[in-house]
Amino acid sequence: MEIIQNYFITPIFSGEGYNLYNTLVYAGLALLSVYLLKKGSEEKFLKVDKDFFWLMIPVSILGGVLRALEDWRIAGGGHPNPLLITPGIYIFLAVLFFSVFFASKKLFPEEHLSITNRVFWSLSVGSLIAVLLAGIQLPLYFVLILSCAGAVSALIWFLNSAFLTELVENSQENFFCFFSHLLDAFASVIAVSIVPVAYFEQHLVSKAIISFGSPLLFVLLKIALVFVALKVAEEEGGKWEWTVKSAVLVLGLAPGTRDAIRILLGV
Repeated sequence: MEIIQNYFITPIFSGEGYNLYNTLVYAGLALLSVYLLKKGSEEKFLKVDKDFFWLMIPVSILGGVLRALEDWRIAGGGHPNPLLITPGIYIFLAVLFFSVFFASKKLFPEEHLSITNRVFWSLSVGSLIAVLLAGIQLPLYFVLILSCAGAVSALIWFLNSAFLTELVENSQENFFCFFSHLLDAFASVIAVSIVPVAYFEQHLVSKAIISFGSPLLFVLLKIALVFVALKVAEEEGGKWEWTVKSAVLVLGLAPGTRDAIRILLGV
């Protein structure tokens, strides 16, 4: 019980970040979620395909923005809400997503994907409006993060097509996978390097790489890992391909959005 308190519960409320214990458990839960998605798709309980992948974009943005707004609220003296902090926010979003998804599928079977998409884009836009109301503090750094992530993603797209003989597919979905992780990488690197606010990297692996290696190494490692994940997904094909690609997108876009919006809010 003391281990649970010290390594899982206390970090949620203290904001001290991740440790070896909760990192390993959360990583295991993430892998389990990917496996369950694939099994759900095999049993026709849930169709994980290209349409599902695109649904994950507004869901990830919503999660990232809500997490950043929670950081802003805590910075203002508010008490942490476990539902808006890892791992609670992933559980909350999963329950919300599947509730909307299956309710719309039951009520409007021919339009449930479109309805689910509209619901989460509406919620995402609403959360971004809340960011504007909260007060923008560091817009130039936010633009810099988006510009770096977009430029490097476009460069990868070009090099993959022109010189790497399409090591992975040159698809819009793969572009967004690279962009999501480069958003996360550049948000972390810029936050700890040049933003005039006291930021620290909370994740153990990225913290170690940035601290003892170099920011560039972290960006390159992110690119390499996405290449490997996408290559494996495309070679496996079938249901694994879209399950893995959806997971890659979420694991980059959600934390990347959170970090970028945090910088925008100056917290």
